[in-house]
Amino acid sequence: QLGEHQWTVVVDGVEGKPLLVAYQFKADLFHLRRRYPHATVYAEAKNPTEVEQRWRDGEIDMLLTHPGSAGHGLNLQGATDTMAFFGCGHSYDQYEQTVARMAGGLRRERATIVHRIVARDTVDEAVLETLKTHQNLQDVLKSMARARRRRAA
Repeated sequence: QLGEHQWTVVVDGVEGKPLLVAYQFKADLFHLRRRYPHATVYAEAKNPTEVEQRWRDGEIDMLLTHPGSAGHGLNLQGATDTMAFFGCGHSYDQYEQTVARMAGGLRRERATIVHRIVARDTVDEAVLETLKTHQNLQDVLKSMARARRRRAA
């Protein structure tokens, strides 16, 4: 479980601006909802189009979404330039598309700030490395396991 410090840095760092948070697993969503009960969960929206509009209008402080649903077809730009990934998914396509949906594509005038909340010494570190380099996750995990065995020997 991640410490309070990581989230305090991210949430305080947006200085009152809306924050888009991408989660990967239901357990992550459970943790996020418990910590931020005021957050809007995109997947639970009865009217997703209305949620998108409220987000773009700056009426939602924190929007929680899964990269699988945020990555294709949504228009999440305009409300903020900051987002956070709570943990890492292994799909580079979902990661890239989620950032692009929030950033608004190549015509963006401001930089997009992406925080990746990852616990040290976990598989998430290997997954993050695959996202950075577009490597195959299985190859990175095998390499990580071999390195750990060498250190333990």
